[in-house]
Formats: sequence, structure tokens, C-alpha cells
Amino acid sequence: MANNLTTYGQNLVNDLLAETTCVYIGLLDTGGTELSGNSYARVDASAAWSASAAGTKTNDTLIEFPEPSGAWSEAVYVAIYEAISGGSAVLQKTLTTPQTADVGSPVRFPIGNLSLTP
Repeated sequence: MANNLTTYGQNLVNDLLAETTCVYIGLLDTGGTELSGNSYARVDASAAWSASAAGTKTNDTLIEFPEPSGAWSEAVYVAIYEAISGGSAVLQKTLTTPQTADVGSPVRFPIGNLSLTP
């Protein structure tokens, strides 16, 4: 038997993660390294999530990164961190569509566009 979480277990883990810790979103490049420079910073997304359903937690508010002062590397992963800087990644996910940012074009996740599953 596989050691996978049930849908109930996924919902529980998602909800506990968002309720018991601060949730900071970071962007990672193709090598899995967090982006840096040109005004890049993690964003506090602690209050951005709906209750879990079907094992998935989805953003119910806009998640927007700071305005870049120059081009960022292409982001292919998103990660949930326990701290605004430093700290440890708790969850990492491959983005369906890689994200790029430059002056006047910050990375944004509109409502319902970022889903997390443990």
C-alpha cells in the first residue's frame, strides 16, 4: 500500500500549514535556487488562501510580488517558506507556466491561479 495522504489528509495538512505558520511565497529558477536581486523579495501570503477542497488549497486573493528594478531570472517553481527571508522551504511546486518579471511587469498570481497540494 502506498504511503499517500488521503484527500482528507491533504485538506488537513493544507489548512494546518496556513493556519499555524506564516506563509511566504518565493520563486525559484530552473536549478531550484530562489531568485535574488533587482528588488526580488518573498511575499507574505498568510491570508491569501481559501479552505482546502479536494486536497488542494487555492489563493483567494491576489498574490503580487514587488515591482522589479530590473529583469529577474525565469521562475519555474514556487515555494512556501516559513520566514520572510532565510528559513526553510516547506513545500515546492512546479509552475504550470514559468513566470518572468521586469520593470513594469511584476509576477502576479490572480485569484484561483495558485494551487497547492501536499
